[in-house]
Amino acid sequence: MEGVSVIVPCFNKLDITKELVYSLQSIPFDKVEFVFIDNGSTDGTVEYLRQLKANFRCCLNRENLGLVKAFNQGATFAKYETVVFMHNDVIIHDSSWPERIIGFFNEHPEAGVVGLYGAKRIRKDGSYMGRGIVHAKLNEANLQKEYVEVAVIDGLFMALKKDVFEKIGGFDPDYVMHYYDKDISLRALTAGFKNYVINIPFTHKGGSTRSLIKIQKDNELRARMKEVFLKRWHRELPVDVRTIGERFVDWLRKYV
Repeated sequence: MEGVSVIVPCFNKLDITKELVYSLQSIPFDKVEFVFIDNGSTDGTVEYLRQLKANFRCCLNRENLGLVKAFNQGATFAKYETVVFMHNDVIIHDSSWPERIIGFFNEHPEAGVVGLYGAKRIRKDGSYMGRGIVHAKLNEANLQKEYVEVAVIDGLFMALKKDVFEKIGGFDPDYVMHYYDKDISLRALTAGFKNYVINIPFTHKGGSTRSLIKIQKDNELRARMKEVFLKRWHRELPVDVRTIGERFVDWLRKYV
């Protein structure tokens, strides 16, 4: 069925989720549903999600399954053929974005993962290359075109056709969070698809509320996930989808 199913995991941070819901309620497109996967929140998020109506649904887990498992869980509830996986701290500043995503997939059947932030090349160590990063951040966008091909898409917003998502095996549950986005991006590439960043303005709050202890634990988790990623992809890295012209221009910038 043509439409967009938006999967949003959440764990506490009710104020951030409310802000996202408020922005989603402004979308006039009727063929869109929002599926929130709660990972055992204790701050009133569960009660808030339960009272949402119309095209909002929720799945309530008793424990924190982690981001990746929540995404995969949400995908099983999706009723539309385009599935968007997004973080609850992302606000998109274009209420027509679901139709734009559908239109892009219709015009680009070769598309694998479509997002708002990505990189044209990825190093041998799994990190992004600075000048290769492209994004559509509100008032900061460095994307000058309607869309651009990239190697990997950032997990803050990832759109896939449901059949493509199933073909490449969904998100790998070996990742709790971090690197899952690079992993599924590369699996889409190796399956013959192309990944794109599309020019739709957004803001991302990121980890602005994290404590120093949480940051330390997050860094430890990131390091473990990096090991998983490199063990799987070290033979294929680096990956670079820049054109010859783009590589030449970057070379000039480096040496001139």
